[in-house]
Amino acid sequence: MSGMKSLAVTGGIGSGKSFVTGILSKMGYPVFNTDGETKRLYCEDEVRAVLMKILGDKVFLSDGSVDRIRMASMVFSDSALLHKVENAVYPFLFEKLDGWLENKRKHGYELAVVESAVILEKELFKPLIDKVITVSAPESIRMDRVVERDGSDYERVSERMRVQHSDKWREQRSDYVIVNDGRALLPQISSALALLGMECTWAEPFDKSEKI
Repeated sequence: MSGMKSLAVTGGIGSGKSFVTGILSKMGYPVFNTDGETKRLYCEDEVRAVLMKILGDKVFLSDGSVDRIRMASMVFSDSALLHKVENAVYPFLFEKLDGWLENKRKHGYELAVVESAVILEKELFKPLIDKVITVSAPESIRMDRVVERDGSDYERVSERMRVQHSDKWREQRSDYVIVNDGRALLPQISSALALLGMECTWAEPFDKSEKI
């Protein structure tokens, strides 16, 4: 990928990867959120047909939309089913991401950021990514964050964590690790950007009272 560089930001649930990509966005770097894009894919007929074939009509609401809560309860308790859904849906996501990166390259961006919880697990996406940052945090902190954010309970959050790789697994496969346990993030982000020859420059105002 000549010219523009691509940076993936990954991490387990509750690690704070969205907070990190939010900072990068304020620096002027475009961000592609794979989770949000996957949810939009569920509205496309071709993807809905794939989900119907794998999961049946029980994951669809009366208006024809995907019941994401019901689907999550099914796949996060069955790792084989989860991988089957991912392997069917991710080729569609690859096309979206590839097109998005090409668009940003044509518009002259130096760096494009991809937020994804699974970028390291899926060989499919590796040709599109130059460097990977893992955002890590102690499991207890991550659980507290998710329970507070989603109004969920610890058992459900723990269930979702069990089907994800550990922080250690991700850290060993990443180019840089950001530890989000309360310590300042901006110096860590600055060091990570230096790997790509980039500097911290702010394109948007930010709240200086917020610890970053």
